[in-house]
Amino acid sequence: GTQGNIEPLRAQAQGQRQEDQEEGLHLLQEQRR
Repeated sequence: GTQGNIEPLRAQAQGQRQEDQEEGLHLLQEQRR
């Protein structure tokens, strides 16, 4: 059904969010130097 299609999209969205957060942390660390 439709739920089977939604789950992978949710996992992708979470993965992208984590990557964005990590990139933000790297930028903050570089600015502090």
